[in-house]
Amino acid sequence: MKEFFQSVKLFLQVAYGALVARLVGKHVLAMVVEAENGLIAVAPRDNGVGGALRWRGTYGREEIERIAQYLPADGRVLNVGSHVGSIAVPVAKMCREVIAVEPNPDSYRLLKMNLALNGVSNCVALNLAASDAEGDIPFLMNKDNSGGSKRAPASSRKYFHYYDAPKEIRVPGRRLDECLDDKKFDVIIMDIEGSEIFALRGMPEILAVSGTLVVEFIPYALRHVANIGVPEFLDVIEPHFSTLTIPSKRKRVTRPMFRAVLTEMFNKNENDAGLIFRKE
Repeated sequence: MKEFFQSVKLFLQVAYGALVARLVGKHVLAMVVEAENGLIAVAPRDNGVGGALRWRGTYGREEIERIAQYLPADGRVLNVGSHVGSIAVPVAKMCREVIAVEPNPDSYRLLKMNLALNGVSNCVALNLAASDAEGDIPFLMNKDNSGGSKRAPASSRKYFHYYDAPKEIRVPGRRLDECLDDKKFDVIIMDIEGSEIFALRGMPEILAVSGTLVVEFIPYALRHVANIGVPEFLDVIEPHFSTLTIPSKRKRVTRPMFRAVLTEMFNKNENDAGLIFRKE
């Protein structure tokens, strides 16, 4: 029954987004929202980040506040999966430099627009997918929740990934270790819908010298996009960080407890918008 109601909700969201896009006109690329995050242009059909910004005037406030705790004024941030810049824009105002990585060409276009709208000059935007190898990868451009766009799922065509009939394209995949010269970051922010393992495998040099990793943890996405579990997820993280903070549980553990705590969350399908791994 729960899945039925979720399916109905998603269907209505898609219908609403299509109606909004039709009402504003087919030539409207974006709507500009004056939000806490800044002036943010969002796609008319986007009910994810775009919906939050349009109706609540803010997105990711708690995450931005947590990031600020670990970010010195002269610090550097790597934002992998920057979407339209709702996190990158305010974070860029707190530090020396942001490198924003976004594979979706439509979101990247809006990202560049939002950097210009907010006068952000210290953010370098890269239109590529952080991966573990060089070469194009299949990618889904979701319409209802453009921030949920992702590498095509590895294991199955689950309804949740395809409910809004996303366009499937190919995007360039790159190892971040090979395309970034300065590899040291104070904070790495990673929100890439289950593709984290591929990005992390392609950046061991960056992880070795960076201080903090903030990474989304969604068991459903790990299972169906990357086709992995907690051991594979942690294999590329554990060697580089000594503590883990789980904001959703208000809990902090050291390396010996990483696997037990995250395995329990994985088995219970418990999500966290940003696990915080630290060198301490």
